[in-house]
Amino acid sequence: MKVVKMIRGKIPKELFDFFTHMSGRSLIIRGPAGTGKTTLALETLDKMRREMNTYYLTARVTDTALYDHFPWLKQMAEEGEMMKVVKEMEKLALKKDIEKKIPRVDRAELKKLEGFIEAGGESMLTEDEDFTLTVGSQLVELDMIYDVVEKALPKSTLIVIDPVEGIAEKYGVTPNKLMLTIQKDLVENARAKVIFVVETAEPVLDYLADGVVHMNMSIVNNRTARVIEIRKLRGMRIEQCKYVYTLEGGRFTVLEPPQPADIAGFDGFEEEVSDKFSVGIQAVDATISGLKREGIILNLLCDNGITISDQYLFTKRIIATHLMRGTGVYYMPSKIVDTKEFMSYLSTNKTCAERLNTHLRLLMLHTLIPQISEMQENIVPLEGTGLSREITPDVLKSNMEAAQLPYLFIIDADALYSTYRDLGAADIMEFIRLIRSTASNCIFITYADTPDAISQLADISLRFTKIEAMPVIAGEFPHTPYYGFNITRIATSPRSGSKPEQKGIKVRMIPIV
Repeated sequence: MKVVKMIRGKIPKELFDFFTHMSGRSLIIRGPAGTGKTTLALETLDKMRREMNTYYLTARVTDTALYDHFPWLKQMAEEGEMMKVVKEMEKLALKKDIEKKIPRVDRAELKKLEGFIEAGGESMLTEDEDFTLTVGSQLVELDMIYDVVEKALPKSTLIVIDPVEGIAEKYGVTPNKLMLTIQKDLVENARAKVIFVVETAEPVLDYLADGVVHMNMSIVNNRTARVIEIRKLRGMRIEQCKYVYTLEGGRFTVLEPPQPADIAGFDGFEEEVSDKFSVGIQAVDATISGLKREGIILNLLCDNGITISDQYLFTKRIIATHLMRGTGVYYMPSKIVDTKEFMSYLSTNKTCAERLNTHLRLLMLHTLIPQISEMQENIVPLEGTGLSREITPDVLKSNMEAAQLPYLFIIDADALYSTYRDLGAADIMEFIRLIRSTASNCIFITYADTPDAISQLADISLRFTKIEAMPVIAGEFPHTPYYGFNITRIATSPRSGSKPEQKGIKVRMIPIV
């Protein structure tokens, strides 16, 4: 039976720091319908539940409907780890219990609001000017929020009100009047943390809160692209104002590319190794599993915004996957790739390290070899006299006797065309014929100015591009969603009285949906 890994969501670091500050804080989450505002609010509650008391108030759905939309909530609630959506009877029971005690939360603004409602509330005029409907009621839910904050003192409480417009409409007040009441009593006086989920994408209520995030979804090349923008966090430094995110698995997860320091500490590979052709990314592999396993030509087109470092991470991941499988790899890298660092990276995995000298060969122009003399045994020198003359089945077998066919070729198009300057479409076709005749597979890394011969002959085409500076990959043929990097930091178990130390990272790519 296949085990499905549960995605653990991730919120921007800035939001976590914002809510762990000692003072009261309020945040508006706004954006068009379907952008994931509720998902972000619930994810923030989940991430903060070990830091403070949490409470969720909604006028939107019942408990059952909430669990249907977010199954992971039910699981965490059953484990006693998550906030509970309190039912009406439970609210009233707790209210009576609290009323016996001396209040510790100043309810001055709440009393003003109650008096306003008792005096008639907000009058809503229908199309018939002779008929006026006045809405007002006792503030049961709002009283409950105050009670929850009071009961938790001196511990902080994080409250989500979702949506503000729904709760305000229920009591016949405007959203800004409701928010101002909670801001003054709970945020400023009781130091509570509050998230206001706002239905409108317009900034009309932004002035009432300490922080504002705007969520946006767009369709780019027939694919979903999601971006969250941090507009304001009062008193906090915003290191990164925009994040690409996904709602995969009903979780809110911001995506981030590994940094150079992370790569050095890369610890292991998330996906399992199988006997199928793989690009080293389980989710992408699933889209090409119907193709033949041998003789596959894959074109990875890198858009102009993609750096060598971005492309390098993807390439190293593919090579590592195949070394772990025991496949021989022939790699023609870009001239500016740090080959020494590349070998060091692969050595962080025990299986890869054991096969570096036997299962990996670098195809390089002979004039570049003196620059990396410490890697002579891994290099196949090329004279540049002709692709079909220098790379033949006999040459391949003699240079990698320990690894049996089929091989994996990874060829950087810039390196290929600069090594063989008179390379034409016929030469590319002949090389691909060689690959297929040996049942091997090849991944070409191409660019905007690469001749069309490679892309026209490819079985699979992937595009490496960026959304708001975030590297993402998508299948052009077959068509796939965008995939972004999901980073999991690994920490060692701390000794008594010491902080955990970061051991490394695990990298996955998950779809942006």
